[in-house]
Formats: sequence, C-alpha cells, structure tokens
Amino acid sequence: MQTLPNSYLETLQKGRRTGEADVAHYSVRDPYEASDLAQAIAAGYGGSSRIRLGLCELLMNAIEHGNLEIGFDLKTILLDQGSYMDTLEFRLASQLYAGRHVDLFVETLPQKARFTVVDQGKGFDPTPFLANADEPSVLPHGRGIILASRTCFDQMLYNQLGNVVVGISNLTEGCPVRIN
Repeated sequence: MQTLPNSYLETLQKGRRTGEADVAHYSVRDPYEASDLAQAIAAGYGGSSRIRLGLCELLMNAIEHGNLEIGFDLKTILLDQGSYMDTLEFRLASQLYAGRHVDLFVETLPQKARFTVVDQGKGFDPTPFLANADEPSVLPHGRGIILASRTCFDQMLYNQLGNVVVGISNLTEGCPVRIN
C-alpha cells in the first residue's frame, strides 16, 4: 500500500497551495455535520453521488473509529446490543472526546479532486480491511473502506499511522467544479 509523505499533510495544515491547487478546509464533529458537508461538497462536483458517498464513509470512519475510538469489535458488540447510537451520542458529549474534530481538506486540480480526511485518533492499519475485500461479511458494518476505495474514489492513500486518508477522484470533462 502506498503511503502519504509527511510533508503533504504539513503543507495542507498550513493552508498553502499544494502546487497546482488552492486548498479549502472544513471541520466536522459529528455524523450529522459530516453528512451535510459531504452533500455540500458533492454539489460542487455536479452532485456526484460517488463523491458524496465516499466522503460520508471517510468522514464517518474518522469520527466513529478515529476520534471516538469505537473500534470494529466494539461496534459489533454495540450493534448486537442495540446500544450503538447511545454510545455514539455519549462519546460525542463526553469530555474525553468532545474537543475532537475531523478536518477535511479539498483540492481541485485540473484533472482530479483530492479529499484529505484527518482525524485526531490513534490511527489503525487499513491493510486487513482492504485485503479481505472479497470475503463476504455477515456483519452489518465493516464495508466502508472497501466501498470508498472500490466504488467512490479512483485512488485512496493512508498515512503510516492510519489517521489520515486521501480519496482521489478523476474529474471528467463537463464536471462542474467549484469549492465553497
């Protein structure tokens, strides 16, 4: 798996141009903000459902698994017990997690758009999730990374820690592009 250079994220965080593109920066805390932002960003790309769905998956993963530290196994248990939403809301309000946010950096280049999602969690290794992509799952979760990487983005890259992911979409001619 190809990883991101550290200098890439440092450039984005300083609000600099990354070469050919201006960088727009957004920040979200909860799933509702994430969904609204994904829809608004997708509208700037002709209402692309691929971009909307991909951003929703990446932002939700960053909030849930990164910032709120709800791992795969814990989510499985919470869903089985019917307490997932209560736990999500509790952690969003908890002093331990309340100050955390997810950053989204959006870059529109001449031929592609780059969406960088940064969470404040401990990170994870995405390799097992990508490696098991062809194995059917009976669980009601655990497919977001596969969905985003295979259906929504033309390329996805993670940093070594696993708390930064970049989704890259190739833009077709005639796709309206604007960043609000």
